[in-house]
Amino acid sequence: MIIHDQEVSAVQVLGTLRVKCQNGRDISLRPSAKRLVALLAVLGPHSRTDAALILWPDMPRERALSNLRTVLWRSRHDASGLVIEQGDDCRLGRVSVDLEDVLTWARQAIRGAEVPPPEQVTRELLPNWSEEWLITPREECRLQQLHALEESAQRLLASGRLAMAAASARAAVSMDPLRESATRVLLEVTLRQGNQVEALRHFRRYQSLLRQEIGIEPSPAVTILMASLGRTTSLALSERRYST
Repeated sequence: MIIHDQEVSAVQVLGTLRVKCQNGRDISLRPSAKRLVALLAVLGPHSRTDAALILWPDMPRERALSNLRTVLWRSRHDASGLVIEQGDDCRLGRVSVDLEDVLTWARQAIRGAEVPPPEQVTRELLPNWSEEWLITPREECRLQQLHALEESAQRLLASGRLAMAAASARAAVSMDPLRESATRVLLEVTLRQGNQVEALRHFRRYQSLLRQEIGIEPSPAVTILMASLGRTTSLALSERRYST
């Protein structure tokens, strides 16, 4: 069944690839069409030649272009208007892309704007896909998400909105449990809330992960922060008392 272009409303590339109609129903695409839609959603408009060579890097140019022509024809049948061809270029039609929403929020948050994060703020860019062209965009997206969450948490902490600060900090830690800056702001917020036991739990979990994954101890910046609990100047840092 052909889906008219005004009915195609959204493309999701954070988490699982999904293409949705305005009524929320998912549109079923063939695997090759999914790869083309993902490419255009993540990297933007491309010439046919460039898109073909990215999607089929091990094939001769003419064979790759032939594959692309087949995919474009099938896409017109499966979801008319989802992919637009203009001369030698192809791009997505008038659809929202969750990646764009998250990156827009991240840029605004880093600049200091007070904007609520989108629901998908912590989702990874197509995590189960192994395509080489996704490696750099995936890492760039992750870093933007983390930086924005940390900046948001710090700003909320400074203004005394501790519950919201804690939510942003926890989101950052959930994305990268080994990231020191994310853990540090989470500890700062938790201590400001007066939750010393919870702060100690966060610290011990972080300490254990560091030891297990890369064989190092938390930095002085983190250990000094934990010393503010005031039990001893080396609270939770001694191997004898807090061995895991």
